[in-house]
Amino acid sequence: MTAPPISQMNSETTLAEIKKKAPFYVPEWNTEDERDLGVGLSRIFANMTDTITSRLNEAPQDRKSVV
Repeated sequence: MTAPPISQMNSETTLAEIKKKAPFYVPEWNTEDERDLGVGLSRIFANMTDTITSRLNEAPQDRKSVV
């Protein structure tokens, strides 16, 4: 039996969430401009989050093999 994933999010869903919530926190930020530095930072954050999430989802399998 395999453990269910802890999180289903990937970099695209994280980036979509950032763009969806940005107008409420930073109304002057234009998230549609792909050349914007904020969009670039959001992509970096989303990729880092994706890496962490994928490692976190592997943790239950790793722990079971150690026990």
